[in-house]
Amino acid sequence: MGRTGRKRDGHIIILVTDGKEHETLKSTIARRDSLNYKVLNTNNIFSSLYQNNPRMIPDILIPECLKMHISIQPKTPVIKYKNRKREANNKEKKHQTIIKKKNLI
Repeated sequence: MGRTGRKRDGHIIILVTDGKEHETLKSTIARRDSLNYKVLNTNNIFSSLYQNNPRMIPDILIPECLKMHISIQPKTPVIKYKNRKREANNKEKKHQTIIKKKNLI
């Protein structure tokens, strides 16, 4: 399944094999359409929804949709050290050689 870009207005192109895969796709699309229809016609499901939900924001606030262009600042890449294990092993080896030298003295 693939979604086309902006030039084709986001149409979805699905390649399926004939037979079982095609039947599965048809049944899936039918279930999706049925669910979308039920959601759009909320009278069917309105009775099963909880009616006493409190408002999430205070009554004095009236939200508005504000469309704006946001400029994104370029991100500075984070440098990750690949040799951390090697550095830790080198420190451990140096520590072991110092201990050996002290034992020899």
